[in-house]
Amino acid sequence: MNAELLRYAWQVLNAWRLVLAPLLWLVFLVLALPSVGSGLVVTLALALVFIFGVWGMIATGRAVLDEVAEMTWDQQRLIHTNAWSLLWGKWLGSSLYQWYVITICTGVAVVFGAKPWDLAFYLLFILLFQTLGLGTGLAGAMRCRQLRRPTTHNTAALVAGGLVLLGLFNLLLSDQVLRLPWWLPLPPDQLRVLWLALWLPWPILLAHRLTRLELQERVSPLPFFLFVAFVAGFFDPATQKAGRELLPLAASSLGMAGVAGAVAYTLSWLERVDERRWRWLAELYQTRSWSELWLSLPLGWFCLPICLAACISGVYLAGPSLLGWTASLLLFLVRDWTVTLIIQLRTPTHRDPWGMMVFVFALLYLFLPLVTSQIAVDFWRGFFLPSQEQAWKGLPGALLAIGLLVWQGRLIGLKSL
Repeated sequence: MNAELLRYAWQVLNAWRLVLAPLLWLVFLVLALPSVGSGLVVTLALALVFIFGVWGMIATGRAVLDEVAEMTWDQQRLIHTNAWSLLWGKWLGSSLYQWYVITICTGVAVVFGAKPWDLAFYLLFILLFQTLGLGTGLAGAMRCRQLRRPTTHNTAALVAGGLVLLGLFNLLLSDQVLRLPWWLPLPPDQLRVLWLALWLPWPILLAHRLTRLELQERVSPLPFFLFVAFVAGFFDPATQKAGRELLPLAASSLGMAGVAGAVAYTLSWLERVDERRWRWLAELYQTRSWSELWLSLPLGWFCLPICLAACISGVYLAGPSLLGWTASLLLFLVRDWTVTLIIQLRTPTHRDPWGMMVFVFALLYLFLPLVTSQIAVDFWRGFFLPSQEQAWKGLPGALLAIGLLVWQGRLIGLKSL
């Protein structure tokens, strides 16, 4: 049996907690069933499934953070040699009692006639939330070690992230989105379950990657490439609908460019590339350790060549009408990505760079455009905001950012730059 799961079982399960949930259900059904009917029982059971699922997400997210705060996480990392074993033990063990109650509520819902597809949707949604919660906890543990100070319980952050995800998936699973021309002509309730089943493996792979990194293992970026391709393929019907005037392959290429660019932009904020990591990458480059360098590169760096290749393919197939917007957005992506690298390079490892990044991007996208708009609106717009007619004006900013990155790298002794 999984040692981590067994440890949690001894900690969280006892006779009183095991008896309490079925006993409360039994009392409720005996006293209230004749007056409320089976429909309300199903609604209550599904509501409890969701509530305990969110509670389980918070528990899985706090599992690693609690151990970091109690200074027992390093011991866990030394004991465990199998990432999957540690991952499953943490995931199921930290929310073991929540899953016990969820199982009882699911059984009550099935007995009183819950729709199978609704029940499957709730369970898959909970699985998705909990894996993302565990990934958040692992990322928080890594960040705590970088900042060199113990973390506190990020319960508020987990709840806020859960609410954001809830809103996002409500949008993705709305009737307006479901009416898009997807591949399978399924009823909406079945299509929602299929969507969640397709998305579920990716947070699991993310948590597995973070677990392996915590165990000081090298991880291949291949699953990341598959994820980018999956997201592009998942939204390809929407891309085809938006670009109905283009060739299908051109619309797909531009959709891939948009997904790769969005992922690169997001990871440029989330992945920390500080001076210590720069020196490690420079050493691997100088010693020609190509396989080690391939495994050590930040994931966001792989997105830029994918985005560039997809942009070139899409513009070639679509014609020159989209060249302006594509070039402008690509130049601003390079500029912003390079600016984040500069900020992270110059920020000490034990400090958080997000405050400076927010300040700099507010300066670039709010303050400078507002000031220059008072001087000459048409002339300065292309330098600070993407523009189809003035796409070339994004080039000076990108070249200046790259030059500053090279200068900062040489300033701290990175000769490979």
